[in-house]
Amino acid sequence: MKNSIKNILLESLKAAEKTLEADLNKDEDSKKVTQYILHFFKFLGIDIIEKLVNEGKVYIQHQVHEGIHKATIVVSKVVSSLITLLTGFLIICVGLIFGAVAFSLWIGSLIGSNALGFLIAGGLWIIVALIAVKILFNKKRLEKIISEKIKY
Repeated sequence: MKNSIKNILLESLKAAEKTLEADLNKDEDSKKVTQYILHFFKFLGIDIIEKLVNEGKVYIQHQVHEGIHKATIVVSKVVSSLITLLTGFLIICVGLIFGAVAFSLWIGSLIGSNALGFLIAGGLWIIVALIAVKILFNKKRLEKIISEKIKY
């Protein structure tokens, strides 16, 4: 692309040179001045185009790195929030398991049968777990939590 821009610039300068030569007197001094001016603008134009192309490349690379950086931040926030949520959930589950065992043994000692105590407590915990899952892990709530983390 850079070469095609240079070629376009050189062709336009050649056309300008022909126009200037036709309009100026044909003596040697005017031809030399015209050539010096055209050479000056050729090199000036080529340098400017090269600088613009290089600055464009640097800008695009910077924008790509910035986009990757922002995406990395968003993904890390979402992942860290999910890990925190899962860790808390696991800690609560372990506590509930110990509480459920203790509750089952207590009901079993009141009734006189540990098996029946575990059956009653298990049924109660299944009902509590279904209600908790329905309330805590509904789709809209999870989408809201994740979308809040994604907003940068």
